[in-house]
Amino acid sequence: MIKIVKNKKLFFIALITLLVSIVIITKIYINTTDNKDNNIELPSYVDSIIINDDFFNSMSEKEVINYKILNSIDFFKNVTGKYTYTDKISKYNEVVKYCADIENKKSYVSIISDDGNTNEEIIYKDNIQRQFDNIKNLYTDFQGTEYVVNENIRKLKPKDRYNKKNGEFIDRRDGDFLVQDNITLFNQEIQSYLKNYDNWEIEGDIDYLNRKSILINGKLGFTGKSGENKFKIIVDKETGIILNLDFLDKDNNTLMSMETNEINIDKNIDPSIFEKSTDAYKN
Repeated sequence: MIKIVKNKKLFFIALITLLVSIVIITKIYINTTDNKDNNIELPSYVDSIIINDDFFNSMSEKEVINYKILNSIDFFKNVTGKYTYTDKISKYNEVVKYCADIENKKSYVSIISDDGNTNEEIIYKDNIQRQFDNIKNLYTDFQGTEYVVNENIRKLKPKDRYNKKNGEFIDRRDGDFLVQDNITLFNQEIQSYLKNYDNWEIEGDIDYLNRKSILINGKLGFTGKSGENKFKIIVDKETGIILNLDFLDKDNNTLMSMETNEINIDKNIDPSIFEKSTDAYKN
């Protein structure tokens, strides 16, 4: 079992992606989950699949970008960046700076409020997630067990990730160490919008922060409580990282957005970013 700490607001952003419920909560949510996927039933042919050029050539353009989004951490080694989350309904805004070392399963997140203060910092390394509360000068550690990964999940095409018996989507959980950055770096919940290829279109290639990217426009198929019924996604073409995620109403007004402001992929990162003294904090 593993205990995973998440900022509640970002936990509900994940639910927004599933339920399109815009909820802002600022405390920490502790979620205990069974991280062994040995009991997941995968198609019998999966062992023979080889991920190579033929594998990708057998998919449509939509399938390829969908695949990359759902398996993004296979396409980069490290990343640093910054994104802004804005909820125009509740008039909430915050900036999140992050750094992630995929190979060594380390991540750093700082959450900056409207007043410019860094209220929270989260460091994940060595299967320990350390949460710093810079307002109360407190820190909390949560010990976890490394997730047991079924390597065959990444061999499945997006539509094959749905369990044939119960219809549930087969998540990859080996990116849980990214905590709050799952919305941008490794978004598994977005599958609920991309599942029906008739509901979204690739509008074309664009340049976004000097990254070759793809613009997607889609419809939710329903209208949420805040009037949202459309979505727009900008995806990094090489890695599948979601650079921009918007929910819009029928008049194309943006109600909620996650907008990447800075990103650097596979550059040298300073390992000291994953170190922070606890001397000034109480446990």
